[in-house]
Amino acid sequence: MLFGVAMILGGMRIEAERRKRSSALAELPYPRLDLNEPRQRKLFQLFRDRGTLVGTLLAWAGYEGYAYTESVSFCGQTCIPR
Repeated sequence: MLFGVAMILGGMRIEAERRKRSSALAELPYPRLDLNEPRQRKLFQLFRDRGTLVGTLLAWAGYEGYAYTESVSFCGQTCIPR
């Protein structure tokens, strides 16, 4: 996941440098977010709500996974040297 984020940030940097060299700054360098437009507001709410749901599920799954790996049953079956 960190590699993917690094690739995205690197690509953004390369594109910004390319635009500076070619003087193609007539295009907006970043997307415009105008929450006064109903369509953009709906999309923003959709991403916010789904992001919150995914974040909550990942936090819960991470906690449950950690709790399970700390349990006696997990260590009794997995951590025993063979």
